[in-house]
Amino acid sequence: MSSISGQCGITLASQPRQISVEAKMALSTVFQCVNLVSNSVAELPLEVFKNDKDGFKHMQNNALSKLLNSNVNTNMSHFTFLKLLVSSMLTKGNGFALIERSNVNGIVKSLRFLQSDDVTIQYDRYRNKLWYLVNGIKGIVEPSRMIHLVNYSFDGINGVSTL
Repeated sequence: MSSISGQCGITLASQPRQISVEAKMALSTVFQCVNLVSNSVAELPLEVFKNDKDGFKHMQNNALSKLLNSNVNTNMSHFTFLKLLVSSMLTKGNGFALIERSNVNGIVKSLRFLQSDDVTIQYDRYRNKLWYLVNGIKGIVEPSRMIHLVNYSFDGINGVSTL
């Protein structure tokens, strides 16, 4: 790597350094922008619709609607869950949550936020097949068990960080 030294002792590097997400978030402008967007989305109510032969119908009093607008799991409120999901999407390119269902009837019982570093996206473009590998979960996770928010993307599958 070449460098140029000035009279003031300033060294200019010819190659940019990689800066961690944590370091970028320490910048007040970056933090405030991510905070503003994630808070704005987290404050929105989530509504559930059912699509049938008559079109879309608003489902107000079902279990999923209640879950999405209260505590999504035993440790997290609706607000905290959405804030984390959107913040992850903006800073890492992808936001992930595991959909946990009842073994008896398949109804969604909770949503578990996943760190994007713990999820590996697998995509076979020849078979158009998508699945996920998650640290701590044995086997593959099908897309029907995953909420995946994708930020800007070049392929529609792997999100690119805003930072």
